[in-house]
Amino acid sequence: MGSGFSDMIGIEAAGTELADALKVAEANATGELRNVMLTGINYVKSFTPNQFVLKKKMSNLPDNYQPPDPHSLPTGPLDTTTSSYGFSHTMIRIKDPHVSLDFYTRILGMTLVRVMSMPAGKFTNYFLCYPQSEVPDRDNHDQLMKWLWQQQGILELCHNWGTELPESDFQGYKSGNEPEHKGFGHICVFVDDLHKACGRFTTLGVRFKKRPEDGQMKHIAFILDPDGYWIEIIQNGSGDKETPKQ
Repeated sequence: MGSGFSDMIGIEAAGTELADALKVAEANATGELRNVMLTGINYVKSFTPNQFVLKKKMSNLPDNYQPPDPHSLPTGPLDTTTSSYGFSHTMIRIKDPHVSLDFYTRILGMTLVRVMSMPAGKFTNYFLCYPQSEVPDRDNHDQLMKWLWQQQGILELCHNWGTELPESDFQGYKSGNEPEHKGFGHICVFVDDLHKACGRFTTLGVRFKKRPEDGQMKHIAFILDPDGYWIEIIQNGSGDKETPKQ
């Protein structure tokens, strides 16, 4: 799921209609949501007693630009030797393992299955997942490693030692969604009930980037982990349809 929902928010009106639309948007959006609404829109706003004038420039693309035709793109493996390949894991860097491991285990329900410390490099990697089978005895290294590397969707958290200390003056990592550092987007977790999950996240004090009711895509939410990485939340089996509250 792409995270470009903020780019879908646009105002096509002018004059009084634009003034009213902009005032309503600003009145109903604060903090993170207001920033999201304005992401990707470079604007100049000039005020007169009766109206705002918005000059929107989404990008410097040519007017006749068309994205690649999906039918012209590669869609599947051509080499049968890749039939046994699978997606193992992704790695993100974290500032404080105490805070991040609490978030991913207590809030998102993942299981910490391996801790790999590297004193020579002064970092530790933590491997978490939603186990697809029973986790072997962690004291049996060979058995655990064989099982671990058969799992899919593992999250590896890399902690460079000392970043959590106040005296380190570490400012934190980039999430990949900042306008000047766009690259990595998000990970995604599915839940049984989107609205119940978001209610629980709210109770637990989780930060939201987008709630289901925000914007045009009502079937997804985005929360933030302790380091500011985006996590998309979707409802299991719902596809791209809006998920009504139960």
